Amino acid sequence: MDSSAVSEEEVEDQQETSQGDQSSPNKSRTRIPVVGEIIEGKRAKKTVERLDFQAPKQMEKLKIGDGSGDKLGDIPRTSFQISKMKPADLKPLHAILFDRPGKMATIKKNLRLFNGFPFDADSEQYTKKREKLLKNSNFTNSKLKVVCSVLDLEKKGTHSDLVDRILSFLIAPKNSGK
Repeated sequence: MDSSAVSEEEVEDQQETSQGDQSSPNKSRTRIPVVGEIIEGKRAKKTVERLDFQAPKQMEKLKIGDGSGDKLGDIPRTSFQISKMKPADLKPLHAILFDRPGKMATIKKNLRLFNGFPFDADSEQYTKKREKLLKNSNFTNSKLKVVCSVLDLEKKGTHSDLVDRILSFLIAPKNSGK
């Protein structure tokens, strides 16, 4: 009797576990599709992003010769200093005159053709240029003194003195007579 009782208990346990195995996989596991089996829905296609090429904007041509003074190339000492210096050292002066650094090949030519600003000392453009030179950290005292030596101006004074001296000369450049 014991053996038959044990066998009945084992049979009941096996049936319970088999029923538990069958019910739990359906509830907890989702069906994994087999390779080659069709899945519902279609794959979303990626949209093509076209390259939008924009041509680089052309720089405006420099306006040279609107001032009322002598050309810097006609002033002997200034012309000599321009020809003596390297174009990299003349970039700050070119930036002051034309509001851009300029290309190495054309810096000296542009400087020689400059004959003054088209505005007066009491105009709004003058005050904007003065404020730009005072605030911009690229125009240090040493660079302004190099500009003064090129323009044959006195190199002494504070930062604001140098800026005022350079701008007042560049409104209408004249030969110093030295």
